[in-house]
Amino acid sequence: MRDYNMQYEIDQKKAEIQDVQNRINTEQGLVNLTSIQEDFGAKFKQAFIDNGNKMPDTFEAVPGKSIWALNRDTNLYSLVDNDGTILMEDVSMILGRIVNTKKSNKPVSNRRKQQDLLSLNSIASDLDMNSLMAIKGYDVNDFISKLEAAQTESEYNQIMSKIRELLC
Repeated sequence: MRDYNMQYEIDQKKAEIQDVQNRINTEQGLVNLTSIQEDFGAKFKQAFIDNGNKMPDTFEAVPGKSIWALNRDTNLYSLVDNDGTILMEDVSMILGRIVNTKKSNKPVSNRRKQQDLLSLNSIASDLDMNSLMAIKGYDVNDFISKLEAAQTESEYNQIMSKIRELLC
């Protein structure tokens, strides 16, 4: 019983600490890395639709404090505060996380593949990605097969970059 009470108290303290961190992040216009998809997925989808099914150049992150700005070279977003300071770079709104843009021969993890494929399939149905890619002469299923077969981070990132490019 004592161990249960102690674990409960530890969990309560962790929750309190996370709440304080979230308030600080909100006040400073920052974003919790683990919540990109949850917090901005819906905003991104709406901005995408409002922009004629194209990636928007900017959309609001924390009202009055920061925005997400598109880097046209990489099709990734940067979190920028009101004074122009870049708070976070290379974020894929499609995947909901920071993307490593450096070349790597490191093997791609199966966990990452599974997470990305789940996100890709979800977005494909939400944004009718099959039709968008078909218009440009591509099949989403070919990309999914290539992602599943990718062996290295570089190969995997290259395929994901092509997907982002086609969605613009």
